[in-house]
Amino acid sequence: MTHRAPADTVQANILTFVPFGNPNRDEEGHPKTMTVCNILRGRFSPQSQKAALRSSSHLGPTGCGIRSRNLAIETFERLGKEGVPERLSFAAAEIVRAGLGNGQLRTPRDSIEAVVAALLNARKDWRDTVTTAFPQIKLKAAKGAKKGDTQGDESAEAEEGMNVPALKAAIADMFSPKETGLSYRIGKGAEASWPASWAVGGGVFAALSGSDEDLSKNLMTAFQADQPLLFSTQEIRWKDDIEHGVIEAWRTGGPAAVGTKLESVAPGGKVQSPMPKEAIDVDIALFGRMVPSMPEATVEAALSIDHSMTVGEFQIEADFFTAGEDRPRDGNDKVGHMGHSFWGTGIHHRYIAIDMNLLRANLAKGGRAPSDAAEVAERAMAAATVAFATTLPRGKSANSATFSPASFVMIERGGAPATNLSVAFARVISPDSRDPMAAAIGQLREYKEALTRVYGSGQVVEVCAHPGAGVIPGAAPSLAAALVAVSR
Repeated sequence: MTHRAPADTVQANILTFVPFGNPNRDEEGHPKTMTVCNILRGRFSPQSQKAALRSSSHLGPTGCGIRSRNLAIETFERLGKEGVPERLSFAAAEIVRAGLGNGQLRTPRDSIEAVVAALLNARKDWRDTVTTAFPQIKLKAAKGAKKGDTQGDESAEAEEGMNVPALKAAIADMFSPKETGLSYRIGKGAEASWPASWAVGGGVFAALSGSDEDLSKNLMTAFQADQPLLFSTQEIRWKDDIEHGVIEAWRTGGPAAVGTKLESVAPGGKVQSPMPKEAIDVDIALFGRMVPSMPEATVEAALSIDHSMTVGEFQIEADFFTAGEDRPRDGNDKVGHMGHSFWGTGIHHRYIAIDMNLLRANLAKGGRAPSDAAEVAERAMAAATVAFATTLPRGKSANSATFSPASFVMIERGGAPATNLSVAFARVISPDSRDPMAAAIGQLREYKEALTRVYGSGQVVEVCAHPGAGVIPGAAPSLAAALVAVSR
């Protein structure tokens, strides 16, 4: 029988008054909302709250990595600036792309076709770009286009462009390492081994983009990961080490030394990814990450966070604004711009739950000692709780200064069921209430008492910063004291 550790969950239900603002807006610029019991409520999405937590001054110093899909592009650009030839920079970037997210090292054929796809999707005048770089290529009219029709179907153009053998052959020829005596072609037949086929000079990016920096940036999407992922500082260090090694090898030994370096990190064409084996940072352990192409690098989130909800009915207000012209011309001293922005305000109930057993297990991956993992987990829990109580999403903050810490915090730790107390506000706080925050605190505590009678409770510590709530028996004098009380 598998032994399971007793449940150990830290959860916080908090009430925060959010000043008139728009910290988290929808695609139309309105504050995000939800409908509960036929009443419109304001809300913050979990994603916006997680982003605020990761970037807060409380959680950040405890150890956070980087969320990105462009790390391989950074490698390509850095190596190019250091004088490493394009082909070698391309190969190193491909290793970084595979090692940090994809898990599969592409063949030169697949990489080249990714560049071609990026070219064809980059801009409408791709035909001019291709024919300028490769004058020997004669592109046909798009399928389905009428004679004399200069527009045609762009999707058909792109599809046909991908199937132009001359285009593929021309680009493949730029990658072919003729100096080494190896052969490589797009079609059927034997391919050169990886990374030997990248071992000498090239120039496909330069040939395709010329001096067009915007097009060059579009071509670099061939190195992008499928989606942004959280990467730990250890994984970023792996990327940096590859870059340092390639630069040093190029300076001291040229292409052959770079080939040896690349082979050491991708022996036999199989990249040795650091993601499944390196110690992860606090933010990955808390928020998790999903890597479909590399399941062993997937981390289950230890922290759960809800869509916040206003305790009363929410109203969106439109605000008409004008912006003056500081240097008018022709005697026109009227406004330079006018428009509308959208705002709202209310008391939000917010909730997080942290599975401490899972947090410790996540932090123990990659060789971190269990005692160290337990210590880091306690610090991470405290930092995440403080950040949650004191940080809001930052949308429009420069125009509204929605910086407001929680007025009431209820922390619970133990084996009792994790419980989001938002149901306490299925019945909205009346807009006629003399003190809505005091009423919300009372309604939340009343509901918690009812749940405790039925299901029991862990160790509960409350902190109140709202004068109108009166004296709460047993309340901690500060949030720091409450966290000390529930720490282990």
